[in-house]
Amino acid sequence: MTAIPQALPSLSPPAAALDTEQVTVRLRLTHRRTFPFLHGGVIHGLLCRVFGHELPAGLLPWVPESGRVGYEAGDGYVFALTVPRLGHDLVRAIEPRLHEIAAQRWRRAAGATLSGNFLVEEVAPSVGHREVVGAAPDGDELEAFAQSTEPVRLRFLSPLRLKRPRELKRAGAGFLDRECFPADHFLRRLYQRWHLVHHGAYPQASEIPEPPADAAARPGHLVWIDLPVVGAQDGKRMTIGGVMGDVELSGLTPPWRRLVASMQRLHAGASTHYGLGRYVLDEGSASLVGASVEAPARSHLEQLATGRHLARAADCEARRGRAGVDGVTPRAFLAGGAARLDHLATELRTGRYCPDPLRLVDGQALATVRDRIVQRALVEQLREPARALRTLRRRAGQGGEAVTVEDLVALLPMEPAVQLLRSFAEVPVYANGRRGERACEVEVVSPLRELFRAPP
Repeated sequence: MTAIPQALPSLSPPAAALDTEQVTVRLRLTHRRTFPFLHGGVIHGLLCRVFGHELPAGLLPWVPESGRVGYEAGDGYVFALTVPRLGHDLVRAIEPRLHEIAAQRWRRAAGATLSGNFLVEEVAPSVGHREVVGAAPDGDELEAFAQSTEPVRLRFLSPLRLKRPRELKRAGAGFLDRECFPADHFLRRLYQRWHLVHHGAYPQASEIPEPPADAAARPGHLVWIDLPVVGAQDGKRMTIGGVMGDVELSGLTPPWRRLVASMQRLHAGASTHYGLGRYVLDEGSASLVGASVEAPARSHLEQLATGRHLARAADCEARRGRAGVDGVTPRAFLAGGAARLDHLATELRTGRYCPDPLRLVDGQALATVRDRIVQRALVEQLREPARALRTLRRRAGQGGEAVTVEDLVALLPMEPAVQLLRSFAEVPVYANGRRGERACEVEVVSPLRELFRAPP
C-alpha cells in the first residue's frame, strides 16, 4: 500500500464537476401500473432501450420513486441520472428516444416496465441546484467538513452491494451487512471507484492508499433488500441485493473525508448501473426529505395529506366509534365539517402537525381521535410498501416477519411520511398527569399495529 496521494486532498466538487453532471427526468404515466418495491430494474430496462445496449460507461441512474408500488394514470414519475460531463451526446440522445418509447403501443401484460405508458415532461440538467440530493459541499464548507473530527454518517438511498473481503466471507454471507462492515475495505473500494471515475481505469493494487489506522464503521439499522432484474442478454430473471440504512464512519483523516463527501452522487459498490450504491451525508433524517429537484414526484405524505384521504380514514375510525383519550368521539370530531379535515391536511403538508401525548388508561396507551385519523391514513399509504417488503423477504428465505418502523426509515429515506411514523413511535405516555416511560407491558392502542403486525 502507498501513502494517500496529495492529489486526493485537493479533490473538491469544482474539480469533480468537470467530470459529471446531474440530469433529472420527469415523466407522466398514462396508465395504472404496479412496480416492485425497488425500481432500479425498471429504469435500467428503460435506459437499455434508450441506448439500444447496456448503459454507457459512467451513466448512473437513481430512482427516488423506489418504495412506491402503485401508480394511477396521470401520476408523475421522476428519476435522476449522473452522466459524464463530456458526454453531452448521451444527454441529447435521451429525450428523443424517450419520446419514441413513450409513443409505442402500451401492452397491459408487459409486466413492470415503462413502455408506451408515459409522456415525457422534462429532461433537464440539475447543475447548480444545491438542493440536488447528495450535492457535495464546496469551498469553505468542504474544508470545514474535511477538518472536522466528528463521525461521518452515511445513509444509503439505494442498496449498497459490496462483497466482503475474502477472509470474512462465510456461507450465505458474502456481502457487507450490519454484521460485517469493515471500514478499511469500504474506503479502499470507494477510492477505487473515485480513481475509475476520474482517470477512466481502476488503480493498481500498489496505488491504493492505506485508510487511516483508526478508521472504524458502526452500522446502524441496515436492512438487506433484493432488487428484481432481468438479464439484458438472456432475459433471465434474477435478483441482486444490498443493504440500505445508515453507517457511521469515524477516525477519517481530511483526505478521506473529502473523498467520502465528493463521491455521494457517484455511488459506491457494485451494480451501480441499476442505481445501487447511492448515498448521502446524513446530518439528520429530516435533511433528506426537504425540497429537492430529485425528490419523488409525489410523496406518500402528500398523498395522504388531502381532505379526501383523511375523510376516508375518519369514516373508518367513526365506524369503530371509540372515543379518543380526550373524550372526543370520531363523530364529534367530524361534526366540525370538511374545514376541520382540511386544517389537519394543511398541518401535515406544512410540517406543523405534532401528535398529542398518549394517556395511560387501564394499562392501555390511548391516542386522540385526531391522531388516530392520521395514523389510519398512514396505514393506508404505507400498506403496499410494507406488503412488498414482506414479499421480498419471503422470496429471499427470510420469512415474512413483521416490518418495523426502523425498517421503513431505512428503506424509504426520502419519504416524509416515514418521519411522521417515527414521531408516533416517540410520543410520550402520561399517567395521572405525570410523564412515564413506554414500557413493553403497555399496550399502545393504535391503527398502526395493523402495519407492523406479522402475517400469519
